[in-house]
Amino acid sequence: MSAAKSDHSQRLILGLVADEEAIERFPAVVRYLQVGLIDEPVKVILVVPEHNRASTLISGPTSVLSYSKMSWPFRHWTVRTLISKVQQKIDSIQHDATVIVHGLALTTAPLAAAIATATGGELVLNVSSAAMMDDLDLMRWLDHASALVTPVEAIREAIKTSPLAAKSAEVIPLGVVSEDAPAAFNEPQNTPTVVYAGALTADAGLDTLLLATRHVLQKRAGLQLFILGKGPAESQLRHMAESLNIGLNVTFTGRLEHLRAAMRAADVFCLPHALPVFREELIHAMALGLVVIAARGSFCDDLIDRQTALLFPERDEIELARRIDDLLDQPELARTIAATGQARARSHHSVSKMVAGFLRLYRQLGSRHETLPIAAHTR
Repeated sequence: MSAAKSDHSQRLILGLVADEEAIERFPAVVRYLQVGLIDEPVKVILVVPEHNRASTLISGPTSVLSYSKMSWPFRHWTVRTLISKVQQKIDSIQHDATVIVHGLALTTAPLAAAIATATGGELVLNVSSAAMMDDLDLMRWLDHASALVTPVEAIREAIKTSPLAAKSAEVIPLGVVSEDAPAAFNEPQNTPTVVYAGALTADAGLDTLLLATRHVLQKRAGLQLFILGKGPAESQLRHMAESLNIGLNVTFTGRLEHLRAAMRAADVFCLPHALPVFREELIHAMALGLVVIAARGSFCDDLIDRQTALLFPERDEIELARRIDDLLDQPELARTIAATGQARARSHHSVSKMVAGFLRLYRQLGSRHETLPIAAHTR
């Protein structure tokens, strides 16, 4: 007969497995998680690709193991070498600790599963997109997981109606740091500023945002649009801004490492395309107290029209322009929506709440391994 150790006595080794998707979509969240675990009996190993932005994921006393790009015919050798490094690192830390392997993006699933199998660890996979339903190979990897984690309720509901319905899936909202007061329209004398932050791709809806900006500028000259990020559509979007004669009002900044500092100077955050995957820029905007204007249908539990955000029909530049106009005409309405969104971020997306959620899950999985014998009573 046995009983599980108490949560506080559990010693865990946590392997966080990242790839370029994790680097692109939620680097700050990964850092916050590491910082939040510093005072816990958890040793963190971060497995990251050799990438010029890999350092954006690293924080605290984390052990870092890097791997080179995996391409045929060397992929199998690369994985074996990496697993050997992970095992050596685990052996050098604590022999009696339970191993949890956490794949931070869906695309890490094969690598994270291989590490979990080789180390005898429990496998946790982040699911931040419903695209898994169309990928049979990915579904196979997800089925190997001990637990699935998603940042939004809509994706958990999608899991419930999929072949993975029997799999444990938990919603843990991602955590960010909230400011004390809304940044939106905080300096009335400043030029109103709209910001987009994310990938510059053909399906990001940025053509809709540029067209909407032109409509607004036809009525008022004092508006600036900042597009933060990089991607394959950047050249085309720059050309479009010039052809619309709004080039002087549109600034392409490229990818910024200090994203929040740039966003803090804006008033409005625009998400012009229904977000098919969860990214951290949106919740940063809410936490900073920007007014969010977003296309309907995004995978986000926090977008409530005229409460925490203003919503518009996707690809409708006229309606998007009207939403921007509404905010410029009614700064008090804008401040109210920004404050409500910020309060939502503070309560729903606190870093402490996220860390507690992940730690609870890790401990639940760890309790399957860590037990104490209870001596039998003799008469």
